[in-house]
Amino acid sequence: MPSTENRTVPAAAGPERRAPTREYLAKEVDSLIAAARENRYGLRVSELSVLRWDQVDVEHGLLHVRRIKNGTPSVHPLGGGELRALRKLQREAIPSRSVFTTKRRAPMSLAGFRKMLARTGEAGAPFLATVLGPVRA
Repeated sequence: MPSTENRTVPAAAGPERRAPTREYLAKEVDSLIAAARENRYGLRVSELSVLRWDQVDVEHGLLHVRRIKNGTPSVHPLGGGELRALRKLQREAIPSRSVFTTKRRAPMSLAGFRKMLARTGEAGAPFLATVLGPVRA
């Protein structure tokens, strides 16, 4: 018959007892912090997916953002690299009201945008990070 007394395993003494460190994440965290400091005008994926050309003021270098989640609409400055990338996209893309469209000329859905972003990141081409800054979910 099994005993009903409480059995405990003695705690290890010395270096075996220390909590594991997460040093392997240090580089990733540092790069995220550096990216956030460079550009404080990050957009949510849901804000990017509904971005229209009438919100992009190429002449003055401004982006008019309609915020999601009860945010206040705002105007963000666009840098030279961002403006060049947006002008190129406007020249080469299929004419549409939306900045991001599918091959079928429909506005890109949120799910489609997230899949495209994941594929782009896997390919090692951080397109959106260079065009519109950090992207938040």
